[in-house]
Amino acid sequence: MIAIFPIQGASADPALCCALRRARRLAMGRLEARYAEADLSFHQGTILTLLRAHGTRSVRELAHNMSIRPVAAARIAEGLELRGLIEPDARSTPRQPLFVLTGAGRAKMDEVAAEVARRWRCIRNGLPEAEIDQLIALLDKLSDSIEPNIAQAPKEA
Repeated sequence: MIAIFPIQGASADPALCCALRRARRLAMGRLEARYAEADLSFHQGTILTLLRAHGTRSVRELAHNMSIRPVAAARIAEGLELRGLIEPDARSTPRQPLFVLTGAGRAKMDEVAAEVARRWRCIRNGLPEAEIDQLIALLDKLSDSIEPNIAQAPKEA
């Protein structure tokens, strides 16, 4: 693909922004389609995936892992709980809600996990493992450099 903004230096910022947005949109489209086939949103599928991989998780941990606000994670978890896919852990408290998968949640994840993994492989198809590792490292570095600056960013008029 030809870059929309092929200029180097500070003027490359819009090109980086466009490339990140395009990659996210394309990747999310593939994954959202699979979750939709299983009657799940992407965020619901992500919560189920996190609980399947790590067992018990708090709403705060889920929110942090998904880069969303805790109130949004709580709403998503509430919907999954109403559907019987997750339940509060025995150690859960009103101030620190903890969730685990139910049997139905594990079955739902068994239904979608292989296809979601296959779609991730298709998304990264053509990129050698070393390049995937390099891309992850660069994106982590970019995120780490942006995160502390968010509070300091000037407000737009």
